[in-house]
Amino acid sequence: MPFKFDLSDSALATYGFAGGLISTFFLAPKKLLWGLTGLYLAGGAFAYFMRSRWVESASNEWLLIIRDGKLLRGGIGLKTFIGLTDSHVTFESKIERVEFKANNVTKEMQGVIISGVAFWSVNR
Repeated sequence: MPFKFDLSDSALATYGFAGGLISTFFLAPKKLLWGLTGLYLAGGAFAYFMRSRWVESASNEWLLIIRDGKLLRGGIGLKTFIGLTDSHVTFESKIERVEFKANNVTKEMQGVIISGVAFWSVNR
């Protein structure tokens, strides 16, 4: 009597990729065993590759996609796939506050003090 290994759908969800590979190995017909196993491994490798090309930034971060030294795409909270030759960088997008004072003299030789505040952030 041959050994049978049965995994239900809920067990496949629990065991994931390894469980699917084991079930393919034990439940597949002998003629298709190596072909199905290879197909399953190729699909897993493709999924891993696609996951490695997916980049995303948080809702308070900029993401810049750069190809050949030129900005391809940029945005706050951006989620996208990048190409093989693309590079990416993330940085914060918070608003900065700068206070300044300037002392000047007018034509009449009167002292003038100018003080101000500037708020700035990276423009989209």
